[in-house]
Amino acid sequence: MARTIEIVLQKGETPESAVRRFRQEVMNAQADIGGQFVDLCASSFDEHFVQQRNGKWRGKTLAAKYTIDSIRLNRSHLVELRQILRDLAGE
Repeated sequence: MARTIEIVLQKGETPESAVRRFRQEVMNAQADIGGQFVDLCASSFDEHFVQQRNGKWRGKTLAAKYTIDSIRLNRSHLVELRQILRDLAGE
């Protein structure tokens, strides 16, 4: 079930900066409870993840491990898709 979130613009704030502020607040809250998602807008994939030959991703950082576990990035259909893409790329 989808949730609707209302983000209130602060004085002089653009919608884009309000969304960035909200994302930062969410990430800070996650850090407070011991987990934080990887922000690929702020860092590179290779900084946090290793793609293994079997198609699974392994986390190099705590944030990557949290991300992999929280949104289940190693589900069987995702692993299979990564293997297919790797085979198509000739790796």
